[in-house]
Amino acid sequence: MYIDFVKNDYSDKSESEAAQHIEQDKIHLGKIIQERIRNEISEIAERWYELDDIGYYKINERFFDLLKEAENLYSFGYYIGTISVIGITSEEFCKYMASKNNIQDTDLKQIDRLKLLKSRNVISRATFRHFNTIRAIRNDCVHFNVNFKRLSQDELKERAIKAINCYKAGLKETISPEELPVDEVLEKLISNTRLSFEDFKLRQRNIYKIKNGIDLKIAPGIKNLSFTSNYYIAEIDITTDLFKEMTLFDIETGGIVVVDLTLPQVKMIEEMLLEVGNVILATLLSRVSSVGQSEEWFLLNIADVYYGHYVI
Repeated sequence: MYIDFVKNDYSDKSESEAAQHIEQDKIHLGKIIQERIRNEISEIAERWYELDDIGYYKINERFFDLLKEAENLYSFGYYIGTISVIGITSEEFCKYMASKNNIQDTDLKQIDRLKLLKSRNVISRATFRHFNTIRAIRNDCVHFNVNFKRLSQDELKERAIKAINCYKAGLKETISPEELPVDEVLEKLISNTRLSFEDFKLRQRNIYKIKNGIDLKIAPGIKNLSFTSNYYIAEIDITTDLFKEMTLFDIETGGIVVVDLTLPQVKMIEEMLLEVGNVILATLLSRVSSVGQSEEWFLLNIADVYYGHYVI
């Protein structure tokens, strides 16, 4: 059964009235989408985490765009779409490898293309097996044969994740991941308007661990961090209307933290006549986010002040 009726008929309205009604309907559609995602959020996250991680590739080719599309389809539970797109992207990748190695494969079927690439040592036997597995799964899906029609959702899911991970394994075996230029990659991530800040924080955390061995993740179960130390006041920003903050350097650990200030704390700092270069004995607090990292830092109290100008 298929039921549409997502759009209403506003032909009896004026153009401006119809536009207003349509905009209102779109807002309601947005709420339906939010509800659907909210109800399946744990399943979406679980499926996303099942995907193999193969690292960093700088080259900009269509088969990477298609891979991202297939991964999104799988994460949201669209398994037949996943299989179809992975079938396409595996063929695109093989055509790319053939062209790169000056091999004519214009009219070849995928199985013949794979055999040719293997015979020329462009792909390994393992990669041949990976891509041939994808080809078989994709053919069953596209032709929608009797056995494929009988597959349950769990069986479709199993074939979809197998197709994606076979593709990523063959890709990694054929084109090695590139050296990770951390600063360049993070700059591209933060400038990507389609990437949420929460997504950026997750990838930044993992990149630092893999590339630099710096583990930014705080142990699960810890909800807040609290530190008491001697802090050198590196900067005080309380004159702007946009933010009120103070940059502190931990003399004992060498760490730097930016503390968000409340209006009463701003008044307190003014009354205490604190200046850049002073040292304060203070307690700071930060909440730990779902990504396992500290978020905004807040000033709990100032126990003591050294009003001289401390030399770091």
